Amino acid sequence: MDSEPDSPTDHLFDSPPPHPPSSKTSKPSPATDPSPTNPQPRSASTRYSDAEARDASLKTELQSLRRVNATLDALIASLRTAKGNMSTLSGTLASSTTLLDSYSRILSLTEHHNRLILDPRWDGASGDVAEMEREEEAKLERERERSRIEQRRREEEERRREEAEQRRLVGASSRGRGASGIGRGGISSGIGRGVRGRGRAA
Repeated sequence: MDSEPDSPTDHLFDSPPPHPPSSKTSKPSPATDPSPTNPQPRSASTRYSDAEARDASLKTELQSLRRVNATLDALIASLRTAKGNMSTLSGTLASSTTLLDSYSRILSLTEHHNRLILDPRWDGASGDVAEMEREEEAKLERERERSRIEQRRREEEERRREEAEQRRLVGASSRGRGASGIGRGGISSGIGRGVRGRGRAA
């Protein structure tokens, strides 16, 4: 037999429900308070875990330093390789410069030979030899001319020095003769005046 639905007065005389737990937390006792003023003793397992964590951190830093050192070693090796490559490049450039100079000389000689071949006045190797002899003779003639000019210049300077020395000697001798004549004239006049004075006194 089905039960009838509860009426509003069925639970009128029931006991009240229990109060829900208060949301306000209870204050921990001083014995269980993990504040800095009352630190809790740490267990051996906790200290061991901290040591493991510190070791793991140090190992991580060590690995990082090793990676940095490996990177620096690779960089230094790269710089040394670059230095060697620069030295090789410098040697290659020096060799290239030498080759370019040689090539320029070859081109210059080739151009000179082409001009000689195309010149209708060119008489061949014998003509070149004769031209070289003429140039050498002209050079010797110019040197001889310079020597003659230098010799004439030295002779002219020597002649001028001799003339100046002669003029100096002539002037000195003229001054000496004039001084001696003046001295002799003074002595003669003095003697004459003395003789005339003695004659008048007698």
